[in-house]
Amino acid sequence: MHRKIVFLIGIYLVSSLAGDQHWFRNSEFQKHLDETTFSRSHKNNRVELIVNGIDSLNKRLQNIDEANFIFIKAYEFWNDETGGLILKKLLEKAQSGAKVFIQYDVKGTVTSVQTELKKGIREGKINPIPEYLQDFVNKSKGNGFVIPTSTPYSYLTNTFLIIPVDHEKYFITWNSKGAPLKVIMGGMNTGDMYLLSGGKNEDGSHKKVPFYEKQGFSGSLAYPMRDTDVQVMGTVTEDILSRFIDSARFQLKNPNPYFQKYLLSHVQSAIQEMEKIQQQALERSSTAFPKEVGDAFLRFIYVTAREYNTNNLRHISNFLVSMLKHVPDNAIIEFATGYLLPTKNLLRGIYRAAQRGVLFKILSNRTIGPESTIGVVATTAQSQIRSFLKSVPAGTVDFYEWLADEGSGTSSTHQKVFSFGIGENEPCCVGSSNLDSASLIWNSEGILVIQSPQFKRKLDEMLLKDFSHRNSRKITIPQMNKEPALNKWKGFIANRLFEDFL
Repeated sequence: MHRKIVFLIGIYLVSSLAGDQHWFRNSEFQKHLDETTFSRSHKNNRVELIVNGIDSLNKRLQNIDEANFIFIKAYEFWNDETGGLILKKLLEKAQSGAKVFIQYDVKGTVTSVQTELKKGIREGKINPIPEYLQDFVNKSKGNGFVIPTSTPYSYLTNTFLIIPVDHEKYFITWNSKGAPLKVIMGGMNTGDMYLLSGGKNEDGSHKKVPFYEKQGFSGSLAYPMRDTDVQVMGTVTEDILSRFIDSARFQLKNPNPYFQKYLLSHVQSAIQEMEKIQQQALERSSTAFPKEVGDAFLRFIYVTAREYNTNNLRHISNFLVSMLKHVPDNAIIEFATGYLLPTKNLLRGIYRAAQRGVLFKILSNRTIGPESTIGVVATTAQSQIRSFLKSVPAGTVDFYEWLADEGSGTSSTHQKVFSFGIGENEPCCVGSSNLDSASLIWNSEGILVIQSPQFKRKLDEMLLKDFSHRNSRKITIPQMNKEPALNKWKGFIANRLFEDFL
C-alpha cells in the first residue's frame, strides 16, 4: 500500500514538473514570450518526430491521399524523384476535386547556374513559375494554385543573392469530412537532397542524390542531407494555416512586371479560395483544430522576411535569447543547425548563460559539403568560434561538426533542432530557422516550440546519435588552427565584413 502511495506521489511530481510548476511554464515567462514573439501557447496538442527524409516523404504521400485540401510551402520545390512523386500525387488529387496550393521561393528553386533564366525573371520577361509547376496548374482542372514567393524584381533591391528568402516549410493537409488538420514542418524542402535520406536501393546501399552526382560530387558527398521534421495536430495548426495564407498575401505587393501582369489574378484567386477553406475550418474547429489530442504544450513562432517586414521584428531571435536567460544553471543545451553563424545578440546570450554554468553542445557542418553555401558559412564560422571559445569558461561550450559518412548515408546536416535541457520535461523546438544571420535577421522562418515528455524522449535519443563519435566530432582550437592560412584569412575577412548577411 505504502509503495503504491509513493508511486502515485512520484507520478504527480513528474507531471507537475512537466506542467505549470516547470520553469518554462511559469505564467510570467509565458506572457513574456507572448509579447516578444507575437505568438500564443497551446495545450494538449499531438506532435510526432520524423527523423529522416524517407519517413517524411511517406507521411506526406499518405496525408495527400487522405486530404481534400492541401497547402505546401517550401524554399525549394524540385521536379526530381521525390518532388516528381509528390507532384504526381497532387495532380491526381486536384483532378479529382481536391484544392491544392503550392508556395515556393523563386530564389531557392532556380539554381545558381541558370544565369539567363535568373536575369529574365528579374527583368519581368520570364515566368518565375518553373515549367513543371505551371504544367501542374494547367492540368489541375482549376483546382491547383502555384504562388511564387520572393520573386526578384530589380538587380539592386532583390537579386538572386541568398538573402532575404522565404525559407519556411509547411506541408498542411485537411480532410474536411471530420478529420483534424495535419501539419508537417521542419527543415525539409521538396526534393531528393532532403527526402531521400534514409532511403535504400534494392541492393541495400544508401540512395544518392542524382543532382549532386551531376554536379561532380561522389562518395559520401553525393548522399542526401540529414534532416528532421515533425507532424503536429491540434489547436496550434490554426496559427500555422493562418500564417500560410498571410504569406501568400505578402506576394500581392511584389512589383515584378511579369508577376503583376500575368500572375496577380491567379494569386488573388488562390487567396480567396484559401480564405473560404479557412472559414470552413473555423466553423468546424472542434474537428479541424481539436483541443485535446495529446500531451504537447506548443507555440508556433514565425518571422517575416526583411523584404516584407520593414520593422524587422525578430521573433525567433527574441525567443532564443529569452530561453537562454531563463534556463536553469545546470542545463545542457543542444543545438543542431545546418548553418551556424550566430548574431552578436545570440552569441551574447550564449556567453552569459555559459558564465553561470549552462553547458552547450552545438552541431553544424564542416567546411566542405555539396551545397556551396555550407562551406562559405562554415569557414566564416570558424573564425568566430576560435575567438568565442577563448572568451567562455573552459568546457562550457563545445562545437561539433557533422561527418559525411558512408555508413549513415548522409552528406551534411540540414536540420534545425534546439533542445533546452536533457530530459523528458525540457522544452525544445524544430523548424526552418538556422542559427545564422540569414535566418535570424533576414529570412522568413517558422519554428515549433515543444514541451512533451513523449516527444522529448525520442528527440533526446536522436540527438544522442547525432552527437555520437560516428556522426560528428568535437572542434578544437588546435584543430581549427591546422586549417590552411588562406581559409583562415577568408573566414576572418568574411566574418568582419558579412557577419550580418550570412
